[in-house]
Amino acid sequence: MNKPAGVFHWLKHSKDAQDVDWVVILDADMILREHPEVCNKVGGLLAMHIDDLRVLAPLWLSKTEEVHEDRAHWETNITGDIYGEGWISEMYGYAFGAAEPILLHYSLPFSVGNRSFSKLEHHEDGIVYDCRQLFPKPPYPREVKAMEPDPNKRRGLFLSIECINTMNEGLLLQHARHGCPMPKWSKYLSFLKSKTFVELTHPKLLTPRTVQTEAVGLMHSFHLSGQPENITSSQLCG
Repeated sequence: MNKPAGVFHWLKHSKDAQDVDWVVILDADMILREHPEVCNKVGGLLAMHIDDLRVLAPLWLSKTEEVHEDRAHWETNITGDIYGEGWISEMYGYAFGAAEPILLHYSLPFSVGNRSFSKLEHHEDGIVYDCRQLFPKPPYPREVKAMEPDPNKRRGLFLSIECINTMNEGLLLQHARHGCPMPKWSKYLSFLKSKTFVELTHPKLLTPRTVQTEAVGLMHSFHLSGQPENITSSQLCG
């Protein structure tokens, strides 16, 4: 938990974070053996632009807390980790945070409650050109909240609904471009225009814990590896 919380705190409160373009993140118990000319895509060392880190940091923290709180899987050890009790939650939190979906691929059928959607069912219809046609409206948020108490599963259902809503918004724009008259008012059309659904599919951002620590071995190895500058701030914990 300390690493994502420390990174989040550093980005928010440190003056150093205002004057850098690139950030390298290492654990406090790491030793640099040489000057790294080329970085691998995976591994313990993270290097990214400060703008990307500002986007990732709150997701990294929130996903770490979610993994840490998922006690049901601590004992299953399906990953083969040697540590128990959510010890390396931040590693999985980073993976999940960095993989936050920016693209939805609706190639397969999906369902929300008793309503389902499959693009294969619309190969032959003229829904794109029919002024009065939209894809069947999905459940409203309050219906989803009533059917699914688990917030993580519920967000998955919201993402499925977002897919349908986005396509219907596209159909409305397509129909307008082709001279279709304005559609009659409906509760669903009012809901689409309100944009109130957007917040439901955004990842939650949690209040971080803060930590400050010094890593003597890391600092020393940083100089031994021939780095040209100094470490301006240390917000690292194992």
